[in-house]
Amino acid sequence: SGEESRNTMELLLANPLPRRRIVIQKSLAMLICTFVTGAATFAGVAAGNLLGGLDINYANLAAVCLLVTLLGTAFGALALAIDAAVGNGRIAAFGSIGIALASYLASSFLPLSSNLAGLARWSPYYYYLGSDPINTGLDWTHAAILAGLALGLILASIVLFQRRDLRHSG
Repeated sequence: SGEESRNTMELLLANPLPRRRIVIQKSLAMLICTFVTGAATFAGVAAGNLLGGLDINYANLAAVCLLVTLLGTAFGALALAIDAAVGNGRIAAFGSIGIALASYLASSFLPLSSNLAGLARWSPYYYYLGSDPINTGLDWTHAAILAGLALGLILASIVLFQRRDLRHSG
């Protein structure tokens, strides 16, 4: 949507490359930034652990950082999918933030009721902290679910962007 609002999308699409390649390249940029942020988070908390003598298991710390990176990737992919569908960065940002907030609240409050606790599994936050990774380590199933969610949303973004009519505001 940034390309569309700056009227540079026409120049980008005038090149002999398919629309899917544009979405894939934007997705790769998002993935690189997200994983660099995750690695920096691990390095910072690991340094704090070492300096503060907190005695946190580094493998478990890495598990938490990987899961939060995958969670961020999933919500970034959600924003990409919304943007690919509607072409409006504001709607994409606020839509994904709203869904992230609602899913956080669901994962926090649904387990308080024994009748509704099972519904918390519909929240990506459940797969981030539901297995208590700081104490138990990485739950590979939870990591795979978050990665699969992100991949599915990226694939949906490709399809949505290929099918959307682009607007021209010049």
